[in-house]
Amino acid sequence: MQSNASRNAQVAKEGAQYLLEEAKQRTDIHSRGDLQKAAGDAMKLATECLKEFMAGYREGRDREIDKMLNEYFQENDSS
Repeated sequence: MQSNASRNAQVAKEGAQYLLEEAKQRTDIHSRGDLQKAAGDAMKLATECLKEFMAGYREGRDREIDKMLNEYFQENDSS
């Protein structure tokens, strides 16, 4: 049983090493610095996306508020 556990551990270790090397090749992230740069780039992209979304949201919200206020005042003016 001990040899089976040792063999399983060795296979898992080799598999993990293979997966690590594959990930490094496919992502081009080989070091902690590379990972930090990729994370920083992802954060910048997320920030830009959020800025664009919020700008559109505010524009739509303001348009809807203006419509509601115009309708409200038209109803009050005609009363």
